[in-house]
Amino acid sequence: ANMLYQSALIHHSSTACLFIMTRYLVVIADFLMANTIDQLLEYHNQNNCTV
Repeated sequence: ANMLYQSALIHHSSTACLFIMTRYLVVIADFLMANTIDQLLEYHNQNNCTV
């Protein structure tokens, strides 16, 4: 019931839809950047250890 209510709200308000999409994109971008930085640091640390 809650999901139906939320989707009804989204259909009635394109502003809310845009806001939610923007928030999702920001969260996903944050997650991807954090992942990439972690991998780069890990790679850098491994190289330092082997040298």
